[in-house]
Amino acid sequence: MAVAEASKELVWLKAFLKELGKNQADYPLYSDNESAVKLAKNPVYHGKTKHIGMRHESQLIKIIVDTVLDRLTVFISCVDEDLVGMTTRFQELQPLLDNRLGGVRMVGIWGVGGSGKSTLAYSLYKNISKQFDAHCILENIREKTSKYGLAKLQEIILGALSNTKENIQSVGEGKDKIKDMLCRMKVLLLLDDVSSVDQLEALAGKHSWFGSGSRILITTRDEHLLRTHKVGHIYLVKLLSDDEAIRLFKIHAYNEEVPVEDYETLSLRVVSYAAGLPLALKVLGSFLYDKNNSDEWIGTLKKLKEIPDHEVMNILKISYDGLETYQKELFLDIACFWNKKSQHDAVEILEACGYHPGIGIKVLKQKALISIVDGNFDMHDLVQEMGHYIVRGEGVHPYSPESYSRLWKEEDIRNLCLGDAIKENYKIEAIKYNGYLYDGGHDFSSRFFKIVSKLKKLRWLRVDMHARMFDGEPTFLNELCYADGYPTSSFLNSYPLMNLIILNLSWSTYQEVRKENDTINATTYKDFEPVVLEFPRLSLSTLRYLEMQDSTLTELGKGRWKRCVLLDSEVGSDDCFCS
Repeated sequence: MAVAEASKELVWLKAFLKELGKNQADYPLYSDNESAVKLAKNPVYHGKTKHIGMRHESQLIKIIVDTVLDRLTVFISCVDEDLVGMTTRFQELQPLLDNRLGGVRMVGIWGVGGSGKSTLAYSLYKNISKQFDAHCILENIREKTSKYGLAKLQEIILGALSNTKENIQSVGEGKDKIKDMLCRMKVLLLLDDVSSVDQLEALAGKHSWFGSGSRILITTRDEHLLRTHKVGHIYLVKLLSDDEAIRLFKIHAYNEEVPVEDYETLSLRVVSYAAGLPLALKVLGSFLYDKNNSDEWIGTLKKLKEIPDHEVMNILKISYDGLETYQKELFLDIACFWNKKSQHDAVEILEACGYHPGIGIKVLKQKALISIVDGNFDMHDLVQEMGHYIVRGEGVHPYSPESYSRLWKEEDIRNLCLGDAIKENYKIEAIKYNGYLYDGGHDFSSRFFKIVSKLKKLRWLRVDMHARMFDGEPTFLNELCYADGYPTSSFLNSYPLMNLIILNLSWSTYQEVRKENDTINATTYKDFEPVVLEFPRLSLSTLRYLEMQDSTLTELGKGRWKRCVLLDSEVGSDDCFCS
């Protein structure tokens, strides 16, 4: 019997490796009867043994073949031609399940939306489901929880795994029934798209709810809830490699009957845009399948840069929708201003805006919305595009920069300056601009600063330009938390700035500021020259950081800025500062 069982395992492993492209030579299987001889010589154990009838060789071969085919067929059906890259991910996941061991094991599969979590989990489920007493898939838990409630989902699990029809009146009752009815069963349970710890506590609260050998697969976008629920084995779904992405896109996009001209070059552009995200490759490939004109492909790619595909954006946006308000604002600021930039440089500014980056950045990482690479923020290209999509009103106002919450593109800022009459604006919250505001020989910097003076919700302003005209002194900047590079005379005339926390006056374009009879006048300025700063006695009680690189401070309103820290400056009068 031992030889028979070993033979089945050996044949199955050889066939399995062949499917992976690893052909194996024939292996000898060794056996001996030494144990049987020793047992025969010791009459003490004769009463505890039993005779097993010998099987005919043909019967043994049939059993081996049937067993291997039964197990291998499921695997082959999972790793089909449409599931590109699945074999590698199977190999990485299977050790986490370790079906050879007893006990109960929960395995979490997490990653960004559209990365193939559900597809991978379902394929794995199909591959191993016959090894369990009962098995059940519960799909779209996030959506079904809000639609039906957790008690209904508990009924579905019990109905599938225990083959009974239960009427559960409360989540607490459901927990007790799951524990009582499944604690002696070896079950396989797939919980797909889990979005809260409450869902896990109601559907798979503890390992002790299930019998030995049970496996619970959980897919989610949130690593934190897996760790909170003490899921011991967690797998991050990797995005597709370039080769895998090209293969997947071809399955959905290549039309053999009417192939598009220059398919290879055009497909590489789409693959680059999708950046390894399977969902985007499938959606765009299916859309382009019947487009046999290269101009249609080029036009589609051009449109995607301005108006992304709604289906892809809506899938990605689910992770964003699950954030708290301050976390959403933090994410949008990083997407618009800080991607590929230093986390260290950003933290003080994000803190000044009230976004609690210490905890917020950790949450965004746990939801696979950002990562930190070499100290810099890093986002998947389409996740960043999703942030831009939200800022622009989710496609409602694609060409109306006055309706955006954040401005950072030169084209949008230029269009804003070329727009209609200047009006009060309650939409724009943050602006970052590096460059010159010139068009057709005209300097629009004056108009830009007039527009800024009407932005009632502006909290974040970073300007790096060398304009010659500074009209339109701001009068509505009471929401401003961070300012960098704005003409100093404008700030001094717009007091009180009730929420200003960080003020950067490095390389400011003025020479001297004076206070005369309760008015503040700025004299001429000189670009790229060290300047002498002379501050009036302003009441900027919230200011925490003042940066004045290459400038000399000569006078400050003493006693007014008691909590301010001076950065990178030659201090002429420092008795009003304390760190």
